[in-house]
Amino acid sequence: MYIRTSELQIFDRWTRVYAAMVPQLLLDQLRVRGVSSFYILDNSIREDRFDALVKIFSDAGYSVISPNLDGASEAEVLDRIDSAQVLRKHTSGDTSKPAS
Repeated sequence: MYIRTSELQIFDRWTRVYAAMVPQLLLDQLRVRGVSSFYILDNSIREDRFDALVKIFSDAGYSVISPNLDGASEAEVLDRIDSAQVLRKHTSGDTSKPAS
């Protein structure tokens, strides 16, 4: 999902509708069966690609956690990641410093 999103040529409403349906259904079925995933989001990519990744992963059902979204400290990000994992949520996060 990361590779396809990072290579998108068109990012429109229908892209988001698809992500909210197909990948979300797959990830939900995995979660129901006790399988959750954790993905470290690469925030060194272009800003527009990072924004698209955040939206697609959120639409697909991931809890996206990053200091680049709300300025959270590293400790806050780690707490959020731990909480999401306790709840068996699919999680995508990074603990880098927020972009200035």
